[in-house]
Parts: sequence; C-alpha cells; structure tokens
Amino acid sequence: MRLRRSREDARASGAAGTGVLADDERPTPLTRERVAQVLDSRKEHYGIDEDGDLAATYNGNEVWFLLLGDREGVLQVRSRWQRRYTSETVRELVHATNDWNRERLWPKAYLHQEGDVVRVYAETSTNLDDGVTTKQLEALVGVALDATMAMFATFEGLRPEA
Repeated sequence: MRLRRSREDARASGAAGTGVLADDERPTPLTRERVAQVLDSRKEHYGIDEDGDLAATYNGNEVWFLLLGDREGVLQVRSRWQRRYTSETVRELVHATNDWNRERLWPKAYLHQEGDVVRVYAETSTNLDDGVTTKQLEALVGVALDATMAMFATFEGLRPEA
C-alpha cells in the first residue's frame, strides 16, 4: 500500500511542487453565509433563529450551526434530541451518555435540564480561525450531522421518554 504520492503522481495531477493552491482550495474565513452555502448545496431546509443562528430540523431533532469565539472562527454543530425525560427516568440516559463520551471522540453528548424535563444534546466543535476550504467545510458539516444522527439512533433503544 502506498501512503504518499510520488513526484510523478504529483506532476501528472498538475500539483508538482508549485506551492500554489487553486482558489477553491484556499482556506478562507468561516462565515454564516459559507455554512448556508454548504447547507444549500446539500439541499437542506434551514432557517435563521431569533439569535441569528442557522437552524434546522433533522428527523425531528433540532440542529444549530453556531459560529463561536472572538473571531467567530469556531464552527459548532449543536443538536437537541427530540425525546424528553423526567429526572425520575433519566438514570439509563446518564449511563448511555457517559458510555458514548467514553467510547467515541464526537459528538460530545450531555444532558441539560429544561424545566421539568431532561434533554440530550450533542455538539461537534472545530476551530477554523485560520480559515477553511469549501471541501473541508462540506466534510465537517456532513460528518457532524451524520455522527449526531447516529448517536441519537443509538439512544433510541433506551427506556421510553416521559
């Protein structure tokens, strides 16, 4: 198995030692507009919430695409599972959330008390302060959504909600 491209492969692909990236390969600053363009290219339905963040619903689960940090260079895809639990029925959910976080790198899972119910959240955060290419942004959004929905599907077998 070859892990590195040879110089001949690089020359054949037109990338031989120029050190110059095509415009579509250059990292550019992260913006809400760029995230929206990625969602548009995926034909996703989304809107803008009251805080000005991009928001969508996937399989009944709420998802926000947040730009965080001083320079708004951290992309966080935050999701809330549609199911609700009471504090009396949450024990199994605590174990499942801890297991998920121990066994996987992301998304990070956590519980949040909202009034009388407990909700499961998932977050993936990526520091893009130095910019991101469109291909990288497409991959980050896609993987974040896929991993989060897989996590929620894993939790579906838990005790019925409140």
